[in-house]
Amino acid sequence: MPEASGEAFELVVVYDRYVLNNTPVPDTVSQWFSREIKGLPQAESFFKIYNIDEGNFGTVFKFHRNVLLVNIDPKVSKKGIAIKEDSWARGQMVVQMLARNRDEFLELFRENKTLVERYFVDKEMERQASAFAKIKSSNAVAPFKDSLDVSIVLPDGFYTVKSQKDFVFSKHVAEKSTTGGMMAKIERGVWVHTFPYTEQGVFTVKRAVEIRDSLTAIHIPDAKEGAYMIVEPRLKPDSASITLNGEYCLITKGLWRIKEGFKGGPFVNLMTYNKKTNQIIMADGYVYAPEFNKKSYIHQIEAILRTVN
Repeated sequence: MPEASGEAFELVVVYDRYVLNNTPVPDTVSQWFSREIKGLPQAESFFKIYNIDEGNFGTVFKFHRNVLLVNIDPKVSKKGIAIKEDSWARGQMVVQMLARNRDEFLELFRENKTLVERYFVDKEMERQASAFAKIKSSNAVAPFKDSLDVSIVLPDGFYTVKSQKDFVFSKHVAEKSTTGGMMAKIERGVWVHTFPYTEQGVFTVKRAVEIRDSLTAIHIPDAKEGAYMIVEPRLKPDSASITLNGEYCLITKGLWRIKEGFKGGPFVNLMTYNKKTNQIIMADGYVYAPEFNKKSYIHQIEAILRTVN
């Protein structure tokens, strides 16, 4: 079986010819999956969509990493969703949505589009984490284990900025050529903080932002005196919940900026519970790349944070 092909956050959607060319179904599906990502400074779409006639679903597209099969047929016995990993390639995620007619499909999609999207997103995070695990930096991850008793996967290039009893901060700084041929900086930061679980209402976006701001004010100052990282207050953060290591996890995403400064970019914050230690683990990452799109970098950061255990 070959390895799945394609780039991260590409999605092949397969329809029969009539549905593809004569119904609103493709537009409805595409509008959802290609919508603008919240919490990025530039407009970037969530998935890059390839709408395919099932007659052209041959060798090239059949091995793609993410495939959504839309099956609208009166012969379908019951509407529903089926998950088929590794159908035609290793590392592949295939989701099939079945309905008897257009209206039934649109209802099914409206009710389950977030769930279907999560199948593909979780698989992308799994793939990225697996790739990073192959180039894990032992030096970078050691302080997280030694100071916090937390495991994390960090790829080569990350280095420790700060390590203390309840807070560890690691960073990766690189340069990349812009379209104009100039070299520009890309900075990615990851930090983890642990604290006792004593507050019942801690799992809210409001508290996540408050705790994050209190920590970055102390631990992530800017070069300018009196300047430090905060969550951009003019943009409401986006949030979602997942299960991480069998426990509830709140994900908060938004923009950060430097108070009394000019830098900024996206961040993602995960807050979950460690049953073994009765502590909250807050894992956070940010990107600073003013000359580049941020989508791929912030997805990489989220994949790293999801390896926290």
